[in-house]
Amino acid sequence: MVFKCKMCGGDVEPINNTNIGKCLYCKSIMTLPTSDNEKIINLYNRATDLRLDNEFDKAKEIYEEILKIDNNQVEAHWGLLLCKYGVEYVDDIRTKKKVPTCHRTIDSSILNDVEYRYIQKKAYGELLELYKKDAEYIDKVQKRILKISENEEPYDIFICYKETDENGNRTEDSVIAEDIYEELIKEGYKVFFSRITLEEKLGTEYEPYIYSALRSSKVMLVVGTSKENLESVWVKNEWSRYLEFMKKDKNKIMIPVYSKIDAYKLPNEFTKFQAQNIDKIGAMQDLIRGIKKIFNSKNSSNHDINNGVKKLRNGYYEVDVVKEKLPLWYQELTIFMMIALLIINVVNYLSARGWEVLDIVIIGIFTSFLSLAINLVGIILSFIDRSNFKKSRICFVIGLLLKIIAIFNFWKKWHFWYYILSTIIIDIILVIIIPKWHIVTYKKIVDKKELKEIIEENNQVYDNFMKKN
Repeated sequence: MVFKCKMCGGDVEPINNTNIGKCLYCKSIMTLPTSDNEKIINLYNRATDLRLDNEFDKAKEIYEEILKIDNNQVEAHWGLLLCKYGVEYVDDIRTKKKVPTCHRTIDSSILNDVEYRYIQKKAYGELLELYKKDAEYIDKVQKRILKISENEEPYDIFICYKETDENGNRTEDSVIAEDIYEELIKEGYKVFFSRITLEEKLGTEYEPYIYSALRSSKVMLVVGTSKENLESVWVKNEWSRYLEFMKKDKNKIMIPVYSKIDAYKLPNEFTKFQAQNIDKIGAMQDLIRGIKKIFNSKNSSNHDINNGVKKLRNGYYEVDVVKEKLPLWYQELTIFMMIALLIINVVNYLSARGWEVLDIVIIGIFTSFLSLAINLVGIILSFIDRSNFKKSRICFVIGLLLKIIAIFNFWKKWHFWYYILSTIIIDIILVIIIPKWHIVTYKKIVDKKELKEIIEENNQVYDNFMKKN
């Protein structure tokens, strides 16, 4: 029985009759299924074909079918992970080897996933090492994507559509989508429309920006002129992921927008949504007016983010843990400021001469290092949670006052003024900048008791966030 390479689709030859094989085409070393059942092997190869075409949802169904036949198939559990994170193996320019990239970002680590935990229990030796190596690489890719997406501004609306046809020509869907985009921009909405939004991202990975927009958008418009276009790989990849976000946030809304097809030909997943036929006279005005109503609704700002609970096997649950968080740029700025203050302090002491050393040390104990320590406490307090943020501002102000006191001790020592002025400027920056807090979630696997506690904490955090904003 011939196995297909999970990385390129070529034929794989087992090494020394083990569950590890080598692709005859791309030369990659990989794990293999543990079954010699012809039906199961055919299912694996079919799933591989679909996944290589980025048909992750269809491939997932086949892996689940394999597990119904034999739940001990470790490779099928791994296949579910590859589909869940939208993993595609691409050529690494440096090493010339196949490495994973992700087309589906999830804010929980693959290393904590219930499927990966199962693999860790069942696999062993070199087989486990291969799974572990890929999982750790996928985790790094996901973290990089999440870090980039954190710095993106939130969107109001995401327009999902097929940009080009099989011949590389622009589709009619794209033209309709751009007309809608232009109307929404005139109304002042921040809209994700890949043809324009991703123009400035050429040469970079698109996934962080798509993920950020999917997660933050209040409304998704799915534009299509045929069922085939609406169910094409990358279009379905976007709207199916948005449907997952809608399960966690009941205030997210999807509006199918169709042209030149009958409503009953829309994908089955759209049947519960109110679709808009853009061919009707006045349809554009109706669409824009409807979107305005959504954003003007009294409840438009209330996000039911505590519904992100998924039941797993063996009595465990995957739940979204909600936290208030400072933006990444502010965290990096404050850490940079602390490093700068420390360096300036050290330079100041090294520049002291003779009796000045004792004078500077005495002054430093009560001003410089005391201020530095207080600033450090302020930064730590601000990073813990929002309730301590006011205390952190007080610490920054005290640090600034101590520097001002130091001026009276240094006013005759002109060569130390660079120290005073530079540190005061840093303190002023820390006092003046007040970042905007935002809600973040990460996934955690818990038992039933922990689940109840986390949901209560989530509600408390979100209630506090809404009151303060």
